[in-house]
Amino acid sequence: MTLESVPPRRWRGLRSGIAATALSVLAAAAGAATLGEIYAMALQVDAQFASARAAAAAGREKSAQGRAGLRPNVDLGGNYKRVRENGGGQVVDPRYYNSSQAGLNLTQPLFRKVNWETYQQGELQAQLAEQQLRLAEQELILRVAKGYFDVLQAQDVLTAVAAQKDTFAQQAAQARRGMEVGLASITDFNEAQARLDLTIAQEIAARNDLEIKRSTLEKAIDRELPPLAPLAEQSPVDIIEPAQLQGLVARAPESALQVGAAELGEQIARRELARQEGSALPTADLVAGLNHTRNGNFVTQGPNALRQITLGIDVSFGVYQGARRRRGCARRRRCSNARTRSSSTPASRHGSTRARPFTAFPPAARSTRPCARRWPAAKRRCSPPGAGWPSGPGRGWTCSTPNSSGTPRARTSPCPATRRWWPACS
Repeated sequence: MTLESVPPRRWRGLRSGIAATALSVLAAAAGAATLGEIYAMALQVDAQFASARAAAAAGREKSAQGRAGLRPNVDLGGNYKRVRENGGGQVVDPRYYNSSQAGLNLTQPLFRKVNWETYQQGELQAQLAEQQLRLAEQELILRVAKGYFDVLQAQDVLTAVAAQKDTFAQQAAQARRGMEVGLASITDFNEAQARLDLTIAQEIAARNDLEIKRSTLEKAIDRELPPLAPLAEQSPVDIIEPAQLQGLVARAPESALQVGAAELGEQIARRELARQEGSALPTADLVAGLNHTRNGNFVTQGPNALRQITLGIDVSFGVYQGARRRRGCARRRRCSNARTRSSSTPASRHGSTRARPFTAFPPAARSTRPCARRWPAAKRRCSPPGAGWPSGPGRGWTCSTPNSSGTPRARTSPCPATRRWWPACS
């Protein structure tokens, strides 16, 4: 039958059916969401990225907070008082008078090491906040892309298992008919039925896996997952050559976001240490003030008002601050020595942390004071190692103490007084 032989009324119905089919196909194609659209949805509603974005906004304010310490401070203040005086031999007793004062003061820091380090630290913290936001965005991209492709893969697996189930269902039906007419044995039928049952179980597992993958992706976009656009049958894939891979590995320390964030964290820690050390340095401020005072207690020929304009430099030096700086520096030296020892000893290179030799001092500088704090001289015998110090399992002095039976017992563990590895009891 050709189109010319179709009756007009039937042709109108056929034309409307073709149009409806075309519209449904176009609507399905238009409703399929691409990876970019899914990522745009997740970018707006993902809770983890929203938290990182809020943290980045708060981190940007660290720069302004640090910059505030370098800017001038302006204070405006005043007071008004009504004074009542009794006694004093006045003609009028009691006597009342008014007193008022107003002032405008300006302070501009000239040298404040703490404020400068705080400013530098704030700039680094703002950069770290941006770096962490980029890390969160990268993590969101990876999470959405993985969820997107997991759903597509689960759909393909379910489609393949469904097609396999149809094939095995036809084979089972053929085996049943063959068994009924005597062309196939019951063993063939049971094997075909077993394959069909196994495929049905695989289909159920694939359907459950698809639901799990869809729910994971729906959690990222906080809505029902729309139909996903499938990949093209021939998608170009860029293969990385070994030479290109080596270049990427070489550039990783400079371009990796995790490495950049770690370096910024180290710089922030160094600025914090410099800020603590700067608290012991002198400070210098430029001060200027305009004060106006009126006191009714003074008897003068003219108005009893006083105006003062001041301009000067204030210098202060902290003499004693509770030994905070000394303790902080000592802690830094201990950490630096520990890091040097851990990176230079053979035990640390092989991953062992049991022996911790103290190599920062020569043998002559060693003492037995840590042991003397806890173990009396009558119960302690400390003997130095040989000339090749550090040597031995403890790499230091060997302190022996008697046990409950009175037999000397060698101690190669950390110092019992401080529970640390010392030259005298290592």
